Amino acid sequence: MKILFLHQHFPGQFGRLATWMGSQPEHQVAFLTRHKEFAFPGVRKIMFRETRQATPKIHYYLKHVEEVVLQGQAAFRSAMALRQEGFIPDVVYGHCGFGATSYIKDAFP
Repeated sequence: MKILFLHQHFPGQFGRLATWMGSQPEHQVAFLTRHKEFAFPGVRKIMFRETRQATPKIHYYLKHVEEVVLQGQAAFRSAMALRQEGFIPDVVYGHCGFGATSYIKDAFP
């Protein structure tokens, strides 16, 4: 099974599950994240990075929305690179609070 995890702070709450799945030879595990530290055997970590920060003088109520969109776009670009390599996950686990999962259904319908 191909499994994709998404969390901006690797490994987030998925550490034990990703580690266990990565240790099973029948699974291919990828993890999209912004966090450089740590590595787990059997888990391929793919970094994503926003192309810019939220607009400095955007209205306070909209700042989080813009950050979510920018992070979603960055994760989408990395997901599309994975797709072009032939990695199409059977299961996607993600934390939706920061935006990384926002457009994953567009990459992997």
